Amino acid sequence: MPSTLRPQPLWLLDIDGVIAPDLGRGKKLDRAVWREWRHATVADLTGQAYDIDWSPIVADLITHAVAMGVEVIFLSSWLGSSKAVTEALGLQPLPWLDFDTDPDVMPWPKLQLARQVAVNRPLIWTDDHIFRERGAEDWARQRQAPTSWHCPQSRIGLTQRMVREIGEFIDRYTQDFTPASVSIKKEPLA
Repeated sequence: MPSTLRPQPLWLLDIDGVIAPDLGRGKKLDRAVWREWRHATVADLTGQAYDIDWSPIVADLITHAVAMGVEVIFLSSWLGSSKAVTEALGLQPLPWLDFDTDPDVMPWPKLQLARQVAVNRPLIWTDDHIFRERGAEDWARQRQAPTSWHCPQSRIGLTQRMVREIGEFIDRYTQDFTPASVSIKKEPLA
């Protein structure tokens, strides 16, 4: 009996407050969340430099998602830095969704963009400001397609529990999915 192929899973991924904790001046990384942290200084398209810190386990999870056929897209105000961020984390370049990054413009258009691209696909949405988006929580809960959404504390980013849950979601919803143009060897998350 032929299996029914699932739609390609999608991960909408924020950078600051998710991959890289938004520490603010003088704050220290929380070693209770991750024992090992990496650091880099990245520049945006204007040359403005930003320091970022991340757990290599989070970078490994993103790599695992891509290898499993998940379409990973940045949905972040760091659009001008996304290429530098992926290089610093040792990731292949990832696409991003473009939107107005003015933090004073409310509501942010992230929910509208998520609705447009997620459609009926399994969705992972990681953003430390999901709740800034009026209606985002209701939309995520009412979707027909499987949804795993995580709103980490900005100063911490993704936690070990969130990484485990996202990894399990990826493995569950990529079982019957293989991109037509790529043959993927499925390996467990390290």
